[in-house]
Amino acid sequence: MPIKKAKKKKRTTNRKKSEKSLLNVSLRTDQARAQRNKTLTNVFGALFGVIFIVLLVWRGIDVALDEFVYSNPAFNVRKLEVSTDGYLTRETILHWADVKTEDNLMALDLNHIKRNLERVPVIKTASLERILPDVLRVRVAERMPVARVTMVLPYSGGYYPATIPLDSKGYVLVPLQRNHVKDARVLNYAALPELKGVDEMELRTSGLLQSPNVLAALRLVDDFRHSPLVGTVQMKAINIAPSGILTVTTDAGSRIKFSSEHEFLPQILRWQQIHHKGRDAGQEIVEVDLSITNHVPAKFRTASAPTRTPSAAVRRTGARSTNPRNA
Repeated sequence: MPIKKAKKKKRTTNRKKSEKSLLNVSLRTDQARAQRNKTLTNVFGALFGVIFIVLLVWRGIDVALDEFVYSNPAFNVRKLEVSTDGYLTRETILHWADVKTEDNLMALDLNHIKRNLERVPVIKTASLERILPDVLRVRVAERMPVARVTMVLPYSGGYYPATIPLDSKGYVLVPLQRNHVKDARVLNYAALPELKGVDEMELRTSGLLQSPNVLAALRLVDDFRHSPLVGTVQMKAINIAPSGILTVTTDAGSRIKFSSEHEFLPQILRWQQIHHKGRDAGQEIVEVDLSITNHVPAKFRTASAPTRTPSAAVRRTGARSTNPRNA
């Protein structure tokens, strides 16, 4: 019996030691948790203080900028310098840019103004520059029409043929009004070569044409405008065939076929040679097929009495050409 009491006493002692150990561990855990909470509270408090100070400083800077810069009449625009490489008037450019004198120079969003200007189809690029304290400089590069297409558009009473100008890269340009330009001759789109065979669906839905044959026709027009034949003959129309053959009709009724698979300038120079030979023989071209590289077939007729074409008249009088590039 004494032995059993000793064992029981020993178990009781071990249980008390175990409970005391658990209490110690629990106490240390509570202390660690309290320390972590205190640390987190201090960190968040410091972070909140930093954020509050930053917001206070930012608000102070914002108020200061508004007071001393954005609302300061010393920075009001007093001079607008506008330049362009084309024919748009100063008033038109400023209207599209939506800027005027007395606007605050520093408050203007130049990137927004630039985007608004470049959304106008006739404007290729625009740049703006602040010149402190009161000058805004606006520079514009324009897209020039080199050809035209005719498409039928609906209106309340039926349909009407609309003339749509194109630039050399295939951009569809919105026809300008007289008050948009310095010289009304720029608006003489009828003097531009007419492209025939253009897909009207693409013309209606795209601001930039992608058809390879149409782009080839525009390259042909652009190359012709920089060739020695300018002023000698005048392109009236270009018929675009799905095969890539481009047939030019001139003001004299001649038909000249080009291949879009070859460079246009050599073909134009060959056309010039044939034209000069026919002129020297008193004949004019009826048809020439420049898409054939060897033994070019050509038809001639007796030359009619010379007439004063618009380009020839301009050349003799020294007046400016109606071509938008030369106006």
